[in-house]
Amino acid sequence: MLSNKRKNQTRVNRIILALKNARIKDGISRYKLAQLTGLSNASITNIEELKQNPTLSTLIEMAIA
Repeated sequence: MLSNKRKNQTRVNRIILALKNARIKDGISRYKLAQLTGLSNASITNIEELKQNPTLSTLIEMAIA
């Protein structure tokens, strides 16, 4: 059985991938998302490639954008 921490990471990864898919579907580039959120393009890339864990507020900003 997965630990709670691991389950939560899996949930966060699913959210990130859903946001990435929505961004692509809407035709928004990573560069444009970076501009809309105030994050760097590198941060957007690292988050979407699951190399960087975003804060909840960052996920919310990405979802709003």
